Amino acid sequence: MKSTRLDRRLGRPVGLFGLVVPALLLAAHFDPATSRAAGPTRPETFPAPSPAKEDELLKEARGIFKPLPKDQATPEVPAIVTFPGSLTGKLPETFANPPVLPAAGFDPSSPGAGDRKGPPARPMPPPVKTGLVHPIIPGFGGVLPLPRAAEQPRKGAKVVLDVTATAEPVEVNPGLDRAARILNLYGAAGLNAGDVKIAVVLHGGATRAVVTDSVYKARVGPDTNPNLALIRTLRKAGVEVFVCGQALHAAGFEEADVADSISVADAFLTVIVNRQMDGYVYVPGQ
Repeated sequence: MKSTRLDRRLGRPVGLFGLVVPALLLAAHFDPATSRAAGPTRPETFPAPSPAKEDELLKEARGIFKPLPKDQATPEVPAIVTFPGSLTGKLPETFANPPVLPAAGFDPSSPGAGDRKGPPARPMPPPVKTGLVHPIIPGFGGVLPLPRAAEQPRKGAKVVLDVTATAEPVEVNPGLDRAARILNLYGAAGLNAGDVKIAVVLHGGATRAVVTDSVYKARVGPDTNPNLALIRTLRKAGVEVFVCGQALHAAGFEEADVADSISVADAFLTVIVNRQMDGYVYVPGQ
């Protein structure tokens, strides 16, 4: 194919047309019956198209591609072409007038390839005001006051909490935090700590939450047991705290390893059964 003739007919170098039109010509003369599936091939020669066929191919190419204007071409990309419905995300009004990408790329305001440093950092949103309160146990078991909600706390309730979950060495056990939350729910409703009776029994993974600081450091790692301060506050509010004696033995602890104000029960089962016989509501483990 005479590419110089095409250049003259289009008025200037066509760039990608030099690839597109030969490809169309190749497709027009390709015969699948003569192609080989594998192995070395010899260069094939094709007869030059007739002027009428060349005019037809050029007309078809102009309907598909549109070269960039000269003032938008660069030495690196001398003949950028755009496609109907291109990556600009906008379909052309007609196929004869496809959208043209700006010379800088998809976004004229985007930095060059050598200047890309990632998107600018977004400012952090202001902290969310949770509205949680801690009327009885400060710093733990925060609650949101809902004075118009149904099923408000009732004076005289009795609850036994089954606590089995473990926690990260430096974190408070979630079962103890739940006990604080119950008290704070009562406080948020205008009641006092004495208006609800709570018994907590720890076993399983929660057993280590009751040992002294020295034992905790030797067995768990941190210098202090983060649960003891909360346990002491709960005890002052009238909460009973038990640890299962069977779980202590299974974990390799002695009764002497248990911190003050925590009672060692014969078993967690006996605590739950006895408290239920006394009218306590059982809340499953956490």
